[in-house]
Amino acid sequence: MRKVASQFLFCISLLFLNGCAIQVAPQGGEKDVTPPVLQSVQPASGSLNFSGNSLEFEFDENIQVKDIASKLVVSPPLKQLPIVKSRKNKLLVTFDDTLHPATTYTFNFGDAIVDLNEGNAFPDLQYVVSTGSYIDTLNLYGVVSRAEDLQPEKGMLVMLYPGSAADSAPYLERPSYFSKTNSSGKFSINNLAAGNYRLFGLLETNQNYRYDDPAERIAFTDSLIALPDSGIQLYSFRQYGPTELLKSSAEEPGKIRLIFNQPFPKAEVRYLNATNLQLTDSLVSAQRDTLTFWYTNLSSDTAAFIIDYVSTSDTILLQLKKYEPKPGKKTNFQLQVSALNTNAIPIVQPLQLTTNHPVKNIGVDYIILRSDTARIKDGLSLSVNQDKTTLLLSVNWMEDSQYSLQLLPGAFTDIFGLTNDTVEQPLTIRPATTFGTLRVQVSGSLSSTQSLLLLVDEKDAVVRQAIFSSDTTAYFDYLLPGTYRLKWIDDTNANGRWDEGNYLLHRQPEAVRYYDERI
Repeated sequence: MRKVASQFLFCISLLFLNGCAIQVAPQGGEKDVTPPVLQSVQPASGSLNFSGNSLEFEFDENIQVKDIASKLVVSPPLKQLPIVKSRKNKLLVTFDDTLHPATTYTFNFGDAIVDLNEGNAFPDLQYVVSTGSYIDTLNLYGVVSRAEDLQPEKGMLVMLYPGSAADSAPYLERPSYFSKTNSSGKFSINNLAAGNYRLFGLLETNQNYRYDDPAERIAFTDSLIALPDSGIQLYSFRQYGPTELLKSSAEEPGKIRLIFNQPFPKAEVRYLNATNLQLTDSLVSAQRDTLTFWYTNLSSDTAAFIIDYVSTSDTILLQLKKYEPKPGKKTNFQLQVSALNTNAIPIVQPLQLTTNHPVKNIGVDYIILRSDTARIKDGLSLSVNQDKTTLLLSVNWMEDSQYSLQLLPGAFTDIFGLTNDTVEQPLTIRPATTFGTLRVQVSGSLSSTQSLLLLVDEKDAVVRQAIFSSDTTAYFDYLLPGTYRLKWIDDTNANGRWDEGNYLLHRQPEAVRYYDERI
């Protein structure tokens, strides 16, 4: 016993000492990058008159399954997802559903089957079986793009219903066949029976194969699909349901904010105590889903209002924030002024100033603009936008020059009687050669109403836009260096923005196109 123990300790010590003295790289050979090989399936793929409830796949090595719940696609869909288990080198699939007679079923596992050690995936494992005497062989393929920006729609269900199905089928019924789009937005539905089908795309939130959540994106074809057919192009969008108030808040004295679930207005707001509140101004957000109201009676406790929707109404009672200044203590309730893009002002554009409260009065004598040390008064003007929180300071700027702006207390007075603190801001007027001008000729097939030509950045944010109804030449001048794209919108209802579609009205989203090259 002692002899064995001493030999064991000697081996451990030797390995430790050798490990300290010499660094040896692991000798494992090349990494295994070969996916599992399918050797047999019971019953065989393509079997006819199938009546069982289990499948068994055998591979040449041990396997495991990954993300099977999201990757396994069975078409036509089963009521319950099959139970999928791996056991050494076998994949076992069982299901309790009673299969439809004379129907071809396809099981698509995607890349969910991987080898046990390295995770190499078996590519696109598919299995086909028929409960009838023949295998349906027709296919349908196409692509789904997001309607508003033409980006690929990944993971969308593309579903087929019988041509005789009602428009309400996507709301109430499971599809006869379906597939999922890949990362490129492409889809293919295989082993289909001949006939006419209603096609509907759905980006689900609850995995029930039904369009029952307004947050779900959809796509559809204008008419029935007659198989065989191919090359289908779908455009997805979110169809807004009934307007709902998501949040009402009084973040600070004198301000009420209403946030809706979709672009506003599809509702009317009526204030029950508007006289007591002394409402002055309102502002709609750029996304058109938020309303901001200003009131001047800062001693008000509550705001009561009714929101009238298409067929219903809500009565809201909101607790307001009071303005209670305390002597000797600084308050956050102040008028704040800031300047935008002060280091890159084109000589033909005004300086933009923004305030956190609507402005009521402007004291021009308290606005001091200097070039070097000389004060500039001639040609200086200040205008207020409709929202009363955006102000434009215009002057005959000198190219490639430096200015300084000083806003003394009293330059601006807001609706509450508050005045600004002193603001000092250096300004840089860039030379014209710093900027670029883009001339765009538009001709050809245009909308019957009007079109929008948008110049957008790499994030699809709008930099400039032009509205026209016939062949035109658009000029976008004084552009900062950067990469841009041209985006065209068929503004069919002439409201100056892109609009989504409506499935039940058979109205597709407004068409969007991009110029192929980046600029």
